[in-house]
Amino acid sequence: MADISFRTALTAGIVAAYIARNALKIDEVEALILAVHRTLGTLEGESAETPAAADAMDAAEADAAAGFVRNGVRSVFADHLVCLDDGRSVVFLARHVRSLGSDMEGYRARWNLPADYPTVASAYAKEKRRIALSFGFGRIGGIRPRDGKTGGARKRPRIRGTLGIAPPPDVTH
Repeated sequence: MADISFRTALTAGIVAAYIARNALKIDEVEALILAVHRTLGTLEGESAETPAAADAMDAAEADAAAGFVRNGVRSVFADHLVCLDDGRSVVFLARHVRSLGSDMEGYRARWNLPADYPTVASAYAKEKRRIALSFGFGRIGGIRPRDGKTGGARKRPRIRGTLGIAPPPDVTH
């Protein structure tokens, strides 16, 4: 049987624990393994500039264009966000960060995230927007955005006179 190094065994344990709590695509697993292995190597005092580490950094930079990536792990998905503090998948990141005793400004500063980093999963935000539009919120002048028909109740016809009573007909004497 092949001799497995301590760092390789530790990498396998960390990756297995992470995958057990988070959903990953097959092509993301390799980047995660390389990132964990590289991080453990730098903790042991080795240089991070090995060929595998350089490939992992190139993959991480390519993934960064598609979503936010930290330590080889993508943290923004359509249906959930991954907390970088504890690895949990959440829909409301701001609420989860508050439950950990922090705020979003501190979270963004700690992980060097941009100001437009999302705090709510995009699928949830789209669904809530659709529901709000169906209730009539966000309409301008009562016009529905797609079909152009007026929304809400119809205007009642204006009735002249007092108390809604029609005026008497003109009588000429």
